[in-house]
Amino acid sequence: MLSGAKVFTKLDATSGFWQIPLVKESRLLTTFITPFGRYAFNCLPFGISSAPEHFQRRMSQMLEGCEGVVCHADDVVVVGEDMQQHDERLHKVLQRFEAEGLTLNDKCEFSKDKISFVGHCVTADGVSPDPNKVKAIMEMPEPQDVEGVRRVMGMANYLGKFLPHLASFSKPLRDLLCEKNEWHWGNAQKEAFQKLKTELSSPRVLASYSIDAKTCVAADASSYGLGASSLRNKKMEPGGQ
Repeated sequence: MLSGAKVFTKLDATSGFWQIPLVKESRLLTTFITPFGRYAFNCLPFGISSAPEHFQRRMSQMLEGCEGVVCHADDVVVVGEDMQQHDERLHKVLQRFEAEGLTLNDKCEFSKDKISFVGHCVTADGVSPDPNKVKAIMEMPEPQDVEGVRRVMGMANYLGKFLPHLASFSKPLRDLLCEKNEWHWGNAQKEAFQKLKTELSSPRVLASYSIDAKTCVAADASSYGLGASSLRNKKMEPGGQ
């Protein structure tokens, strides 16, 4: 959906869920007790398990039919191949929000050549890791227990598509997550942890997928990992690599 985009705008809804009103029957289900009596929410509260799904569906319904729009919860990205196309799409989205009564906050970014979206940095060249995510891993101390390793691997897996051979060099760390193994932070684990930081410090950009380009998918697996990579080339012949 971002292929070919060069101009980006990111819109952020104010207070997210609270912009979704509840019908009377649903309000009663949110009743809670306080020292001053019973109260119920008039709007969709945070903390309800079904709230994110419902909010996402409502946002998708609002934006149905709008081209060049990507919505993730309360973050909405509007893109265009040039400023004119971008502005036309943005105007249509803002009209939809106005008609629905949805308000935006001051976190919105307009007509940028680079934005941060769902933990990634998005530009006309493609997608790269969010510098803040990379910084968080680079500043992580060595794990002292299994929970520490789990946090490190959680962050690493989130950025896994930018890390070639992640399964190979992270195996000593993943072994510590197995209940059969005793905790031991040795040289192999230290080397794997430093390798993870080294790989993340090397800037990598993934091109946005294009449905118009010929694509070759390369996949492989071993006894402790599997992976795949798609290579695109507009000049690639059918069946070529």
